[in-house]
Amino acid sequence: MKKYNAEILNFDGTNESTSLSISESLSYLESDKANVVLLDILSDTVAESWWQDKNFPDLNSHKFHTSLRATGITLGQLQRTEGCNFVKKMDQYFESSKNLNKGLKKTKFIEFLSQEANATTYKLNDEREFMLATKRSYPRYTGDKPFSFAPHCDVISFARDPELWPLEEPKKQYGVFLTIQGAVNESAFTLWDHKPASREELDKISKEYEKNHNVGILNQSQSISVVTKPGQLCLFNSRALHAIDKCESERRTIGTFLINNNGWKICH
Repeated sequence: MKKYNAEILNFDGTNESTSLSISESLSYLESDKANVVLLDILSDTVAESWWQDKNFPDLNSHKFHTSLRATGITLGQLQRTEGCNFVKKMDQYFESSKNLNKGLKKTKFIEFLSQEANATTYKLNDEREFMLATKRSYPRYTGDKPFSFAPHCDVISFARDPELWPLEEPKKQYGVFLTIQGAVNESAFTLWDHKPASREELDKISKEYEKNHNVGILNQSQSISVVTKPGQLCLFNSRALHAIDKCESERRTIGTFLINNNGWKICH
């Protein structure tokens, strides 16, 4: 597998510059030798061409994060659904995934991860497969909160209606995003050394942030803040709380998750 210029970042400040493949980067994360891995995989120009790929659907406003625009229905939106609406929403999600994945499988981003991580589409069953990836645009944010994307974590088992949710927590889940364009104020990606134990704790943190524009537990946690560059791939444990600083101009990324479930699986 091809190796790329890499930065290994850790909460304790023991950072390292080296060269790593995607598979090696995931191994570093799995073995806790790294908390964040940054890989220089593309030039600015090539990264922009990946963004312009017509196989991605159009950007739309995000239902729960008003300072974000994204392509397609994400897994996180489905996880927030409860009761009688869940079955309907789940059907919509998987129908959308089925249709959009036909094009997403042809994108350079998914082709890259499929080859470099030997990853395949994550499926609930033979008929239902999860969304492969989304493009994300963070427009200029003029609100009074410190983040364009509020502190949150991504865990495939964290549903508000666990009795209906069909998935248990996987062994490992990692966020993967490619930066296409940074904001003029160099807004950072921040990861904290705190992993909520449940959906209830995550919802409590979200409510605290909405009310106070701050989260007490994060002030006591070690963190990593990094300004990712265009063409740079960022890999991290998505179970840990993370956020995007306030963007004073548009920031663009392409992202997904890699889940270790009898081999690496892609879903979003």
